[in-house]
Amino acid sequence: MHSFLSRISFAALTIVMLYACTPVTPDENFQSGTLNDINRLSVGTTLNISSESLHVRFDSVSEDSRCPENMVCIWSGNARVHCTIIKNQSSKQQIVLNTTTMPQNASYQGYTIRLAEVTPLPKAGERTPQSAYRAGITITK
Repeated sequence: MHSFLSRISFAALTIVMLYACTPVTPDENFQSGTLNDINRLSVGTTLNISSESLHVRFDSVSEDSRCPENMVCIWSGNARVHCTIIKNQSSKQQIVLNTTTMPQNASYQGYTIRLAEVTPLPKAGERTPQSAYRAGITITK
C-alpha cells in the first residue's frame, strides 16, 4: 500500500511541476524583430524586440474597406488594425492604426509604431478571414 501511495504522490507532484513550468500564454506566437525595419506579423503574433524589452501584438483587423484587387476605385479605402504594446512586461497599451486615414502611427514610451502595410488586398465579394491578414509594422526610437 505504501508503494502505491508513493507512486500516486510522485505522479501528482510531477503533474503540478509540469503545470507550474508552462508559459503564461502558451497559445501566443512570438516573432523576433528589429527596430527601423518593416516587421510582418500575422493576427495573434507578438513581435519581440528583445534589445528593447518591447512586444507588439497584432490583435485584429476591424475594418478593411480597401479597393479589392483587380478593381478600379475612386478611393483607395482603409484597413484598420488593433495592436497591444507592452514594455518590460508592464504598462500595456492598446493602439489602433490605419493604412490611409489617421492615425497611421502611435507613440509609446519614446517609440513610434507605424503601420506600413496590410496584406492581402480584399477580393471583390469575399470576406478576408482574420487568419489571412499580415501587417507590416515599423518601430522607431
